[in-house]
Parts: sequence; structure tokens; C-alpha cells
Amino acid sequence: MKINIAMIIVGGLLIFNNNTVQAQVKRNHNLLNRDVGPIVTSKAFDQMVNEMMTKMKSDKQLKIDDLVTIVRIDNTIGMSAVIEVSKVYDEFDTLFVSKFLGLTVKRLHAKLGNGMGFYSPKYNLYWGGYPDYNSMFRIIKPTSTSLVGK
Repeated sequence: MKINIAMIIVGGLLIFNNNTVQAQVKRNHNLLNRDVGPIVTSKAFDQMVNEMMTKMKSDKQLKIDDLVTIVRIDNTIGMSAVIEVSKVYDEFDTLFVSKFLGLTVKRLHAKLGNGMGFYSPKYNLYWGGYPDYNSMFRIIKPTSTSLVGK
């Protein structure tokens, strides 16, 4: 009898976990299909990553706009379904988290929110935790009729 109860509990946990994962995948899929958030091409995104990495590695103080961009980049990198994994993105994330997370929290007046993510009401910016549309970039691939790069 004890084995049957244990099997029911384990089975219930597996079903609950599967439903939770399916809900997260659906939420992320819906996030990727929304026409919200600053739109950039994949090429422009890579250029921003390189520019912000250069700024983070320099001794100059980062501007508020730079910190907002860095948070958006880090959130976008964190959404594995949005972009492909690369060593450059890993380096960016490591540099941001190890050296600039505390500074960013302080300068953007962010508070720890639900789910261990941060939120800055002054800039309406989330990072960590559930992704918010204002807090990440929407990456598009340029079409042949695009004016990007012309």
C-alpha cells in the first residue's frame, strides 16, 4: 500500500512538472511572437554586444543608457530560444554578472522582486526572472527588401 501511495505522489509530481514546463515553453513561444520591445536585426544586436563589451572592459563610467542597453542584451541572451548560443554571448553575460550587476542595480535604483529577478520602476526594466517585453530586444532577420545596411 505504501508503494502505491509513493507511486501516486511521484506520478503527480511528474505530471505537475511536465505541465509547468509546457506552460513555460508556451509563455516563451508567445513572448517571441509578440511585436513588442525594441526591434533590432541580428547584425545590429551583435554590434551592440561588441560595443557594450568594449565599454564594460574600459575604465570609463557607463552611462544610464548604456546600463539599460546592457540589461536588455543580457535578458535577450538569457532567452536561449531567441538567439543561438555563442562564446561571445557567454563572455558578455559573465562580464556583466561578475562586474556590473551590483553597479547596475544601484544606478538604476532596482529592487529585488519576485522570482529573484530585479526591477527598476524608474526605467520600467526587469532583469533576471520572467522576461518582460521592455526589458529585452526583439531580434529580426533582415529581409531582402530591408533598408538595413543600405
